[in-house]
Amino acid sequence: MPKIPVGLELVKRGVLTDTEVKKALEYQVLHPGMRLVDIIEKLELTDRKLLLEETGKIFGAEGIDIRPEDITVTLTEYYPLDIAKITKAIPFAVSNGRLRVAFSRPNDEESMKKIKLLALRKRSNIRTILYI
Repeated sequence: MPKIPVGLELVKRGVLTDTEVKKALEYQVLHPGMRLVDIIEKLELTDRKLLLEETGKIFGAEGIDIRPEDITVTLTEYYPLDIAKITKAIPFAVSNGRLRVAFSRPNDEESMKKIKLLALRKRSNIRTILYI
């Protein structure tokens, strides 16, 4: 999956204006460790639900806001905690035999491969979920 210019995509989809993206990018220069989507949320440049939905569409994943009651599996039931930290991917439920995994970086192919391999060991397919 190629890197997607999220800011440009969000402008094309009418979620943000050019000015709002510029503001987020300026903030990112001062905070280089932050992802653009996190900055957009922090600066409250758009509605969180809309941001989740549209960002999910950009990455080909379902964008949802996971609440504590949505978590119905134990993380270490599927893979070690250190893998979750490295991949920034958290299994949170099983639905129709598919493991639902929340990824903070759904365009990270290497992490996606690792998680899919680990899930296969448990005979689970993965449904990719985006969270921010």
